[in-house]
Amino acid sequence: MEEFIRKELEKRFEHDHLEQRLHREEHHQTLQFRGGFKVYWENSDLMAACLRILLKCTGTLKRGFKNALDHEVVENTISLTHLPQEFHNYTILQISDLHIDGMFDHGKKLIRTVKDLHYDLCVFTGDFRFLTYGQERETIIYTKKLVDSLSNRKNIVGILGNHDSIEMIPALESIGIKMLVNESTVISRGGAQIAVAGVDDSHFYETADIRKAFKQVKGNSVKILLAHSQEIIEEASNLDFDLYLCGHTHGGQICLPGGIPIIKNTPLKYRGPFIAGPWEYGHMKGYTSRGSGASALPVRFNCRPEVTLHKLVMGD
Repeated sequence: MEEFIRKELEKRFEHDHLEQRLHREEHHQTLQFRGGFKVYWENSDLMAACLRILLKCTGTLKRGFKNALDHEVVENTISLTHLPQEFHNYTILQISDLHIDGMFDHGKKLIRTVKDLHYDLCVFTGDFRFLTYGQERETIIYTKKLVDSLSNRKNIVGILGNHDSIEMIPALESIGIKMLVNESTVISRGGAQIAVAGVDDSHFYETADIRKAFKQVKGNSVKILLAHSQEIIEEASNLDFDLYLCGHTHGGQICLPGGIPIIKNTPLKYRGPFIAGPWEYGHMKGYTSRGSGASALPVRFNCRPEVTLHKLVMGD
C-alpha cells in the first residue's frame, strides 16, 4: 500500500477496523495461493479452470460469455409505510457486482444499458473488482467510464464487497462515488429526508458494523441499508431498517432452467427468496440484485445480469 493512501485511511477509520481489514486482505491472498481453512468459491482458480474446460468441451463456453453481457433493466416498486410524501416515486438505480475488469468488453454494453436511465440516486452495492486480490487500476479505469456515462452523477454512493480492497476507497471517491464504510448519508428533498447507511463486507472480511452505521441514521423516518451480502439481514430488521439492498449471490450466475441456482453462496437461512429479487424479512423490505458482472469465469446461464430501478412509493 502506498504511504499516502494508508495515511488517508488512518484518518478516516478506527485502528482496529483498518487493521482487521488489511490483515484479512492478506489472508485472502493466502487462501488464493496456498489454500486455507475454509473454501471460498470466489477464491478458487481451480474451479474457474475446471469450469472453463467443462464448458469448452460441451460447446457452451461462447454462449456463456455472450449471456454475461446480456444486461436486463429490472423495475421494482417498493412500498414503504413511513416514506415522506416528498419521496413518493423517488427512484434508486442499483448496480451490483460489477467485476468490471473481468467483462470481455470492459463494460461497454453495460454503459449502453444505463446511459439513458432516469433516477434520483445511484447505489453500487459492492464487488467492483473481478478477482479477490491483485491490482485495482483497470477496475477504477473502467468504473470511471461507467460513472461518466450516467445521466445523473450528483448522488452516487457505494459500498465495498468481498472482492474489493479498502485501498480502493480514495480512487473510487475520486471518480465520483461517495463510499460508505459503516457510515451514512442523508438525502434531502423538499424539506424531507431519508437516510442511507452502508456497511463494510460481512461475508469474508467480517468488518461490517451495522450498529455504528445505525447510530447515524436512527432519527430518520426511512432508513435504507446498503450491504453487499445477506449475513446481516436479521440484525438490520431488528434495528428497524426499512429497506435492505444487496447483491453478492449473482442470482446463482450459473443456473438450471427456471433460474434454479447450482451454487447459492449465502448462509443456509438466507437462501430461497433471498438469492435474487424482492423479499421481506419481518417488517423490512429487501432486494437482492443478480449483479451486472460475473466472477470466477465471466459466463452466465439461465440468469441474466441486471441493473435495477427501485421506485419508492408511499405505503398504507
